[in-house]
Amino acid sequence: MKNFHQQSMKNRILLFIFFSLYLIGYGQTYYVSVKNTLYYQNTGGASYCYRSNPASVPSGAGYLRLEDKNGVVLQTTDGDFTLNTRPAKFIENSGNCRWIEGSNRGSTYSLGGYTFTIPENQNAYYEVKPFQIAAPSAIYFEAVNNSPRELNCTGETVISAPTVVPIADIIEWEYSLNSTVGIVNNSQNKRSISVGLDSFQVNLRANIGKTIFFRFKMKNGIQSPFKGYTIVSCSPEFHSINKTDTTCNYTVDGGFKLNVKRSLNAGEELVITLYDANNNALVGQEFTTSLMNNGGGNYGYSWASNLDGGSYSVKYQSHNGSGGINPNDSSWNSLNSVGTFEIKKPQAVNFSITNSSDENCFEVNDGYIDVSATREPGRSLFFQLTKNGTVQVFNGSNWANYIGTNPNDNGYNAFTSTTTTRINKLGKGTYRVKVRDSKKCNAK
Repeated sequence: MKNFHQQSMKNRILLFIFFSLYLIGYGQTYYVSVKNTLYYQNTGGASYCYRSNPASVPSGAGYLRLEDKNGVVLQTTDGDFTLNTRPAKFIENSGNCRWIEGSNRGSTYSLGGYTFTIPENQNAYYEVKPFQIAAPSAIYFEAVNNSPRELNCTGETVISAPTVVPIADIIEWEYSLNSTVGIVNNSQNKRSISVGLDSFQVNLRANIGKTIFFRFKMKNGIQSPFKGYTIVSCSPEFHSINKTDTTCNYTVDGGFKLNVKRSLNAGEELVITLYDANNNALVGQEFTTSLMNNGGGNYGYSWASNLDGGSYSVKYQSHNGSGGINPNDSSWNSLNSVGTFEIKKPQAVNFSITNSSDENCFEVNDGYIDVSATREPGRSLFFQLTKNGTVQVFNGSNWANYIGTNPNDNGYNAFTSTTTTRINKLGKGTYRVKVRDSKKCNAK
């Protein structure tokens, strides 16, 4: 059950409908890429330690450590990592060599080492440090945003690298779709790329419901993580609203059906949000992954909860996934607004006794009660008569609109077409009268 802003087919800002059962939560993960480090894994020969003259041999192994802010070791090798703990420091100690020839024979020299410190207040960090023997050591860090992402269905989605990465260090962008990895056209040395469903080098509309991944590659062997974007079509186009008024003026059993111009794709969910149009108060939100085929090319969803009479407005959108709306999720791009509609309450059933008469002689049964009532136009009226505490039955029913079986009897079909009747042929007794209409709405 789920919220939204103004019409625009592709609005990127959502108001959150706080139904905690449907709040989507994600744990934080952290991506680190470390490349071109130089260190001894053991003291066995390492050719880069030798010099033509004088010569040297390894004398001390180095180490690598990726640590959190408390010094707890998270990784001890280079490569690409996804961690659940935020890293704070990467230490590279490359080890030592010992002279075996020349005037410095017996002495050692350090192959060097670095410390890459990742600031706590940054969600992305990139640094390259030179190394005289090997290629420059490099590190890239990113706090990964796990919120679901969607490609804009009518325009283009801009995908950007963090500003900490120099444009000159970005080699190119790659995409991965259906297990195929390719280079994004014209993406060399660009911080951002634009991806549209109708402008990308691959037919994305033929892959609705699938996920395409993007990453950028940097110098020194560093690369960013792949980030997924769900390929979705726009929310279905609005067709119509069918509303159902409440049965009685006191019942809460109204409803509506939202009709749209296409069915839902596999994995696509339609989210419908209902507001009280008089004060913009949230009434509720419902969602579905299947629609009723109405025929004629339109499909409908009937609101499941009963509604009271009043003015309402609907906003809806579709997305690939399930559950509720995260208030920080800007990927819900399809947002459709439906104009206001009214669920009406019928006119209340009311009545009064306008006249009555006792019987004229003993057991002639010519007493009567005149009843005048109001009701919703088009509905007929029925009365129930109780004599001395016992409900009376006329023509096989304890709710009647006439008493006699002869059409010439006074009161014949009176309540069917009018709002007054005379309940006649009454003998001595104590009577009570109830009135209801043909929809079984009682006078209160």
